[in-house]
Amino acid sequence: INRIGYSTYDATKVFMEQILSSDDTEFLDELMKYVFQKAATESSFCPLYAKLIHELADEFVHFRKVMVNLFRDYTAIFSEVTTAPDPGTESYRAFVEAQERKKFRRGYSQFVAELVKMGEVDNTEFANLIQQIVTVLETIHTDANNSLLCEEYIDCLANMCKSASGILRVASWAPEVKVRLAALTALPKASVPGFTNKGRFALMDLVAAADRGWVYR
Repeated sequence: INRIGYSTYDATKVFMEQILSSDDTEFLDELMKYVFQKAATESSFCPLYAKLIHELADEFVHFRKVMVNLFRDYTAIFSEVTTAPDPGTESYRAFVEAQERKKFRRGYSQFVAELVKMGEVDNTEFANLIQQIVTVLETIHTDANNSLLCEEYIDCLANMCKSASGILRVASWAPEVKVRLAALTALPKASVPGFTNKGRFALMDLVAAADRGWVYR
């Protein structure tokens, strides 16, 4: 996987098919997590990683079970926890792992969108995730202390909407998302201290793309 590229994709896939075993679910679990981590830090290869997982999943069906759990974990990193659980508990370990994953939210967002395009993530769950992020922005846009968090969420939203624009063009829920985002961009600058200039302009670009039918220039 470390050597995968557009010119080596076919050879890498064949090699992996030869060494993988559908019975070794523990190894498949670890491999899937590793691919998610690689995709989160190497955005230019996201489509390639998604294609690899999609094609391998036809032969190694356990990948699809793992994807459901990993997508659930990804959704959870958009839930901000204000109070950490008690150290030493199972909840605390899950909390620490989630905090670590939050470092890669931007990268994960594109990878998830690529998986959605290939039908590996349920469209309804994808819709819920988009709406969840919009809800967070609606909640914290007045808090200047959350300006960098807002900027990050907007970047994630833009990554997903751009990568999966074809889905948004036909989704029944997309017009409502556009209306909610447009309402945020229509607010006076003084009333959105949680939006940095970069975040505000990125949100405007996102609404403009939605106005063009989720077409990006």
